Amino acid sequence: DIGLKGLQEELLRAVLEVVPAAELLERLRGAGHPPVGVLPRTVHVGAQEGRVVIRMPASPRLYARRLYAALHELDGLGCRRVLVEAVPTDPAWEGVQDRLARASHG
Repeated sequence: DIGLKGLQEELLRAVLEVVPAAELLERLRGAGHPPVGVLPRTVHVGAQEGRVVIRMPASPRLYARRLYAALHELDGLGCRRVLVEAVPTDPAWEGVQDRLARASHG
């Protein structure tokens, strides 16, 4: 776990966008120069050249634990754009929502 400070430093080099599930595949079509990182939770995103896909857990607790490591991994692979499937808005996901909001605003 690299923590928020390390994550913020990494995100100075990458653009992170939280995208509604219904829009994720469409956004990938216009994602720009590869490699592009993708963190889907419910949407099936197929492997394709120029795309690094890390499937995220369905559990808010496991998702929170995996998030920073996944972003660190994408950074290490040279992803300069990261599309993250938006998480549910119910209270169990508030911590994850906060982490994503902080990460997407650097």
